[in-house]
Amino acid sequence: MSKRLLLGALLIVTAACPPTFSQTPKQLEASAIVELGPDRGQDYGTLFEVIGVDGQTLMTAGFMAAYNTQPRSDRELLQVSMRPILGSLNWQLERLPDIASSATGFYPFSMHGELYIHNRSEKGMQPTDPRVYRWDNQQRQWIGEHSMQPYSERIAGKILSVSGTAVSYDQKVLLEPQPGARFGEHYFANGILFIKESNQQLDPPLNRLIACRWTPALDQPLSPEPSWQFDLPIPFEFMYAFGQLDGEVLAVSNNGRVIKFDSQGWTTLRTPPVPAVSYQVYSILTFYDRLLLGHYPTGELYEYANSELKLLSGWPPILPGVSTSAREAQTLAIYGGDLFAGIWPWAEVWRYDTQRNNWAFAQRMFEHPLPTDSSIHPYELETKQVDPVANLWGQRVTGLQPYGTGLVITTSSKSSGPWDPKFSFLTERQLADYGAIYLAVLPGNLAVPIDWQPEPTKISVQLAGTILRVSQDGRTLGQVEIPEHLLSEFQPSHIQWGQGVYGKWSGTLSDPLAIADSQTLPQTQPVASDRDQQP
Repeated sequence: MSKRLLLGALLIVTAACPPTFSQTPKQLEASAIVELGPDRGQDYGTLFEVIGVDGQTLMTAGFMAAYNTQPRSDRELLQVSMRPILGSLNWQLERLPDIASSATGFYPFSMHGELYIHNRSEKGMQPTDPRVYRWDNQQRQWIGEHSMQPYSERIAGKILSVSGTAVSYDQKVLLEPQPGARFGEHYFANGILFIKESNQQLDPPLNRLIACRWTPALDQPLSPEPSWQFDLPIPFEFMYAFGQLDGEVLAVSNNGRVIKFDSQGWTTLRTPPVPAVSYQVYSILTFYDRLLLGHYPTGELYEYANSELKLLSGWPPILPGVSTSAREAQTLAIYGGDLFAGIWPWAEVWRYDTQRNNWAFAQRMFEHPLPTDSSIHPYELETKQVDPVANLWGQRVTGLQPYGTGLVITTSSKSSGPWDPKFSFLTERQLADYGAIYLAVLPGNLAVPIDWQPEPTKISVQLAGTILRVSQDGRTLGQVEIPEHLLSEFQPSHIQWGQGVYGKWSGTLSDPLAIADSQTLPQTQPVASDRDQQP
């Protein structure tokens, strides 16, 4: 893989604007008063999309809603992207410094624009290893965060953490599991916090989803609603992915159980067959008016809409020269206004061009071994000689995390557990590629965290000269320089508020205004709030 160094600044510039910015002719200024409303775990969706004279989308602005193998995307992270009209561009790739750990894989998550990373395998951790690392861009190094709980998130501007022993908000314990039980996966939506609780030592074992009404503004403990409990009957069954759409919460277990929660309670959409057949969903992403589900063993995506699941054959395609078996769409993201998918077992990254409606192969994140269809997984034949689990050195793309101007891509072995000397067929350099962390950058992209506020706040996006700037209530959140080829193609026709690639806007919009080259852009009517009512 070409390790091309990134040219120029990698991340957003948060310094004050140049003195001449206000006098620079503006190709675009789009602003609106937004009211996010009480934080009930909603996905905020698309702020606007700028449409060109030929009908193509020139610029997108919105908040990605993804759940990738348990980390939920940063709900406060606003992405703004300028799209090339003449086709997709190749990104520039930089490998970030490695983490000093015996682990062979990491999973990223972001919180208020800060990048964190976690190793999910306890086998890969030494007793002194921190559970979470934070990327320090100034020092260009990973800093151990011993007190940070993996996959924490900000709710109403404060940190929600769910560990095995407690649910905590703003460092205050709101709920503890039953004696002997542990908490697992969680998801907050529609004013309800869903948590998996289990105790495998009981007879019969305790294994269930519980649901608690929660209003972050109220300082009170949580209490599960008895009628909202959902028992998971298969031993050690857990939830791989969650998503929400039109007032429904979708949840999928590692055994292929698909359930939804709405105002009527739980409904089962798919029950695992007996004998079991592999059906796993590692990722769920909001994409326009539907959810996309990353599936194993097809390596393709399902779409969910109108309470129905449908397999999207060929989404994404299969890399020529590899086996068609046991493929897995583990990670999904929106970056540059397009859809990206990371595929096991050959660590493929695919890009779906939302304007041309086609898939293109972006990158394989390993140079070794050479692709083959004589085995299903990389190093399968070598692994079989020394271990009964033949796919241990399959290659995962564990993270696709927008960050600054780029997309963080992380890799892993199957388990992310430590290397053993019996796997001597891997050289030191090859082994180091398991657990590598990359930053891929396409021009014209900027992701900045907004400050959550319960009251109305003004969000502005300005393209003036060569600078794209995002601000909130007059304060610059970030800016990036735009190359000439994108500027020359930028010929806006109208602006569409509240709907687009990130899904419907969930809050309210008032006073929307877009001016391009001193002319007011025609606009579609902002969509009304579809804020869900609490069951």
